[in-house]
Amino acid sequence: MKYPYYIVQSWTGRLPVPVQYRHTPIEKMFETGKIGGSKMREQTFGTPQEAQRAAFQAQRESHRVEILTVPEPNRCRVMCRNWRQPNWKGE
Repeated sequence: MKYPYYIVQSWTGRLPVPVQYRHTPIEKMFETGKIGGSKMREQTFGTPQEAQRAAFQAQRESHRVEILTVPEPNRCRVMCRNWRQPNWKGE
């Protein structure tokens, strides 16, 4: 993989109820959102334009979207805060 690369994270829907909790009061708590969580999907892109395009597409389908960049090998992911601006360069 060439550096830097970009990761688009999007959260959609709820996690399914585990089989052992079906038809119990815990199932209702999963459905209402008191316990459980959201499904997260990650996609990797080589250019900031591809990542921004995928993020806007995912934003139409989900509640929350973030773009992260990995600048160099052995470095942590860095969240991009201004990716919604039209002149975003991927900093």
